[in-house]
Amino acid sequence: NGLNPNGTWKLLIRDAQINNQGTFQDITLYFSNTPAEPFDFSESNLPIVLLNSGANGISDYFKSEIQMQIIDNGPGQMNYPEQQNFVYDGKIMAEYQGWSSTNSPKKNIDFNLGDAINPKLEASLGGLPVENDWLFKAEFTDRTLMKNSLSYDTYRKMGRWAPRTRFCELIIDGQYMGVYTLMEKVKRDGNRLDISKLTAQDNFGDELTGGYIIEMNPTGAQPAWYSAFPPVNDATTSYNVEFKHVYPRANEITEPQKFYIKSFIDSFESTLNGPDFLNPATGYKSYINVESFIDFLILNEF
Repeated sequence: NGLNPNGTWKLLIRDAQINNQGTFQDITLYFSNTPAEPFDFSESNLPIVLLNSGANGISDYFKSEIQMQIIDNGPGQMNYPEQQNFVYDGKIMAEYQGWSSTNSPKKNIDFNLGDAINPKLEASLGGLPVENDWLFKAEFTDRTLMKNSLSYDTYRKMGRWAPRTRFCELIIDGQYMGVYTLMEKVKRDGNRLDISKLTAQDNFGDELTGGYIIEMNPTGAQPAWYSAFPPVNDATTSYNVEFKHVYPRANEITEPQKFYIKSFIDSFESTLNGPDFLNPATGYKSYINVESFIDFLILNEF
């Protein structure tokens, strides 16, 4: 862009993978005589979200208090980043979300409404049901920016629950970051996953059976337990199948509840892998809702 490139450059290397090693050898920096023109973001027909993190920035490791303002003049209307009329103007507690995705220049953001003193504020964003916990999904590896939203919308049309989404433009500390997806966080809630509430006293009988939310996703954090079986793509991955507690949270779930849900999932996997898996009374069908399981697998293949 006409600036002098000579001087001191900083190289940041982050190795977020496990079970591998290597040696950094060299780097070459090339400059073109015809660099890309900077993108001038001046308007959009999508809502515009302004995030002001102040001097501390947004962390990869903990939530910090930042200011969020949303500009939305309504369907079919243009929005402008210099506007001063906001449909939302308040504090949020935010951090970058993900594991490998934190290495990309466009990062997911996990946030809840409110400040450090009162982080449990609830409000509607983008016309979605009132809640406290939300995500800005970067969709950095998806060149269409739409695969998550399309999949979730399709699943809801199949009669299942999936997070609702809204597209928006994101500006962080004055820098335009591109199109993001405002997304409901997966959570036990009447407007989200409407499953039974568990308390620390629900350790016996029917109360012990749920509801639970379990995540299967390597994130670098210690899992609650590993599957006894290898992943489908075992030949091409170094990761095992792992399970994490989402609801109740890992620091809140009781020992009887941990034992129950692990035993249930272990039994399901063993039965599905066993010789009598088609038994109508004791086979895999006794553990799951078959129709929703089929829909889930169809959608993932799609």
